[in-house]
Amino acid sequence: MTRNDKIPLLDLVTPHLELEEDLFAVFRTLLKTAGFIGGPMVEGFEREFAQFCGAEHCIGVGNGTDALRLALVAAGVQPGDTVVTVPNTFIATTEAISQAGARPDFVDVEERTYNMDARKLHEYLEMQCRLDWTGKLLNRKTRSPVTAIVPVHLYGQMADMDPILELAERYNLFVVEDACQAHGAEYFSSKEKRRRKAGSMGRAAAFSFYPGKNLGACGEAGAVTTDDEKIALCRRKSIITTWRGTTAAWMPYRQESCGPSSPIWPSGIAKGAKWPLVIISCSSRWQRLLCRLTSPLHPTRFTTST
Repeated sequence: MTRNDKIPLLDLVTPHLELEEDLFAVFRTLLKTAGFIGGPMVEGFEREFAQFCGAEHCIGVGNGTDALRLALVAAGVQPGDTVVTVPNTFIATTEAISQAGARPDFVDVEERTYNMDARKLHEYLEMQCRLDWTGKLLNRKTRSPVTAIVPVHLYGQMADMDPILELAERYNLFVVEDACQAHGAEYFSSKEKRRRKAGSMGRAAAFSFYPGKNLGACGEAGAVTTDDEKIALCRRKSIITTWRGTTAAWMPYRQESCGPSSPIWPSGIAKGAKWPLVIISCSSRWQRLLCRLTSPLHPTRFTTST
């Protein structure tokens, strides 16, 4: 390397060159089958990614923002609700909440991890909220129903999920994980005495496959993971528009949906059979970097996969 050589802030060329032949093979298959939207390739990816995350279901969508928005809507967020998240996140987190018709409200983050502070969340629920006569949790100032919590797993490190989930259960809230930067990240649950993957702990979780992520697509893509069959069915119904089944050509299509459509494109997730190796390799790099940044100061029990 010469003195004039520059290290790029983000290199999206090299990893795609390494996978060039695999990607071309996928594109050739798409051209020969015309499977441009949905189809066996997407379904296979959904099965594999659900298994990788330790979730029952995975539904591919257009991008990470749509994944979070659609997960919130499918889980039950209504227009006018309040969704609690953190200010230390990309704007897409709050954008998705607003697009779902809800109002974002914030609790602070831990100094050690920069993820949601469960103690601050407890203070928020105790001091800034109250129960009405029906038992519904309301924000004291806005009188808006508080229905959901969105912890953000920042930089591939998961939030402290045990106390967050405990508070959610106590106050009858549901949790949707923003795992858009946490593919393959793991959390040791003291409650369950085992490691859990990002995308397997909340009611649902949102992933982004933006090209710069540790599992990047060839374009925009995202996914929702969940163990809740109703959420999975709701999301699939919003993506698939079905014909009424009548022989009359003029009869309209019928869409069974709880929200707008946002299908994933097969060409977007075309990493071929190597995508697990790509994500494991990148997650290992993140883990080494996190260890170098955090170990001199604080020990951590939040890890990424290796």
